[in-house]
Amino acid sequence: MAKSRPMHSRAKPVTELNRRRADTVTELLGRYTKNLKFDADAAVTDLLTDLMHFCHQHRLDFSDQLRRSALHFESEVNER
Repeated sequence: MAKSRPMHSRAKPVTELNRRRADTVTELLGRYTKNLKFDADAAVTDLLTDLMHFCHQHRLDFSDQLRRSALHFESEVNER
């Protein structure tokens, strides 16, 4: 499994709510990979690729969605 790289050089403490958000995604990715050997890097890549297909099918701009989610992430990381 690929090692996770921190998104920020100075990581902030993880709030309980953000820990639960990450745990939810861990569960989703486990189901998404059908509980085969879990490779987080490959699972995230596959999920993002499928989200791109979903956006294309529903005429959503994936890049806009990704930028918006990055803003949400920054806001959630900075919650206290």
